[in-house]
Amino acid sequence: MPKWLLIIYCIGVAVLHATAQQPAAQKIPPKRDSLIAQAERFRKLGDSLPESDTSATGKVATLQKALALYDTLQIDTAWEALLDQIAVLHIRQDKWQLAEQEVQQLLHYQQSNGSKDISITYDLLTTIYRSKGALSQAFYYAVQAIEKAEAVNDTAMFARVYGRLGAVYKDLNQYDKALVWHRKALEWQYKSRQKNAFVVYNMTWSIVHDLLPLARAKEALDLVLEVTTKYPAERSAEKVVRASMLGECYNELKQYKLAEKYFIESVTLEEKNPHGYSMHFNIYYNVGKFYNDQRQYEQSRYYLLQAAATKGFINHANQRNVQLLLFRVDSAAGKYIAAIEHYQKYKSISDTLYDITRNWQMEEMQAKFETDKKEQDIQILRKESLLQQTELKQASLSRNITIAVIILLLIIIALLYNRYRIRQQSNIQLESQQIEINHKNTSLQKLLDEKENLLTEKEWLIKEIHHRVNNNLQIVMSLLNSQSAYLDSDSAIMAIRDSQHRMRAMSLIHQKLYQSDKMATIDMQVYIQELTSYLDDNFNVNNRIKFELDIPPIELDVAQAVPLGLILNEAITNAIKYAFPDNKQGNVIISMQRQTDEYIKLTITDNGQGLPPAFDVAGSHSLGMSLIQGLTKQLNGDFEMKSDEGVTITVTF
Repeated sequence: MPKWLLIIYCIGVAVLHATAQQPAAQKIPPKRDSLIAQAERFRKLGDSLPESDTSATGKVATLQKALALYDTLQIDTAWEALLDQIAVLHIRQDKWQLAEQEVQQLLHYQQSNGSKDISITYDLLTTIYRSKGALSQAFYYAVQAIEKAEAVNDTAMFARVYGRLGAVYKDLNQYDKALVWHRKALEWQYKSRQKNAFVVYNMTWSIVHDLLPLARAKEALDLVLEVTTKYPAERSAEKVVRASMLGECYNELKQYKLAEKYFIESVTLEEKNPHGYSMHFNIYYNVGKFYNDQRQYEQSRYYLLQAAATKGFINHANQRNVQLLLFRVDSAAGKYIAAIEHYQKYKSISDTLYDITRNWQMEEMQAKFETDKKEQDIQILRKESLLQQTELKQASLSRNITIAVIILLLIIIALLYNRYRIRQQSNIQLESQQIEINHKNTSLQKLLDEKENLLTEKEWLIKEIHHRVNNNLQIVMSLLNSQSAYLDSDSAIMAIRDSQHRMRAMSLIHQKLYQSDKMATIDMQVYIQELTSYLDDNFNVNNRIKFELDIPPIELDVAQAVPLGLILNEAITNAIKYAFPDNKQGNVIISMQRQTDEYIKLTITDNGQGLPPAFDVAGSHSLGMSLIQGLTKQLNGDFEMKSDEGVTITVTF
């Protein structure tokens, strides 16, 4: 235990004792809240101490002080949990008798109070008696744990208690029965909501230990590869178990080089990050047994001694196997006294495990347990039989209902046929009337065709008009372009170009009308995109000014689209010409959104230099500004112009 931790612990204990004692003169018992707080402090202090500290003032002693206070206060839940924790710590310290007394005390309390968590206590007793070698008692409590868990349908415990009974069967060398229960445990672990790869690996490892003695090494290897593919090993503990399982499988398949590779990998990982107790034991035992089988006794000795030195949760069957292998190692090395000592230990453990009376008791309990299980299976089969009989009755009832339905359908069909005959006679009378109606329909159809032809001709004429208007506007634009070639005045040329742009804004609308199937409305989203693209190309912006359009699909009639197009032309042209002098870069944002069902808001915003400080919108004599204001009135709309880090023109109509 580190010195700093020991100092903190001693200070904590001193403070706890000081707060727990009252002056002798007062003799006032401490209040309940104070005792609860004191118990909590002892519990937290005990939890913070390492498990390796076994001194009188260590982890267990501190937790026992908390346990005594909870017992005095009659806080049963905390008392149960602490007693269970202390018993587990005593097991890890190989204090089996003390652990057994504590767990039996806990069991007696739970039986008296009808606790639902009693299956956990039975499972802990199974572990204790397995480790002591009392397999008859271990079997009894394993069966009790299963029965209690199944009685309350505690599915979270099924994998644990099934696996524990499988371990008892394995200790008895009844590998076929162990395999059944270990497989059931793995199936329930698969069903668990908490997918813990390490738990799955350990259950798979138990199945491997059942299959290998049954000469089913190939089946064991396939299972290991399947599980490790489905649940890849990520943590160190998972990698250790995976390597050890593969080593055992390849060893049984006589692929010794592969086996040695995985055994060494498991030991290397375990030495870097020890996992303790039974897992630590199994890793070193497997490697020691491998080298023992290969007659590499000195290498075997090192790993077997490591396994033999492991304390806590190591059952007598495994301890017995280690002693037998150490006997072989010392015999081969000529250390006969040490070999005899190991063999005596091996015999002592074997005698404990295979006592005749206990074997008889074990067989009796096994027979009773298996009989009970068979009776349960018989009850299940009876229920299934009753269910099948019920299904047969339902099938018979369904058949009778089907026959009745068929008869009813035949009656309905007969009635329908009779109705059909009556209707047929009526139809004969109606046919003459239908001929006359058809004649009238033919006349009406001719009228409709004539009307359709007139409408088609009208649409063609309207498209032709828009086409001609567009062509005329193009001609005007060409004339203006030709006229500009004979002008020397820059202002005149600029005025002609502005007029061309206005013509183009109107021309685009007529172009859209004669190209579209819709004769009366313009899709403003497409129109504004094309108008912006035209102005971008015409002014040769070259990506210096970026246009951002936020235009949902909005359709307007020609009466609104033409003035709106001219407003857009003037606003965009002004932004290109004046907002970004000296070839500065910038953005122009054009947005058109519906405010309500009746109003639309058009916004043209640039981030250029803005208007001059003394600029008066109302008093401006600019043609472009006058056009925008006049066209806004034509739309019965409102015009607004702001200059704040650029210019924003808003038209609401």
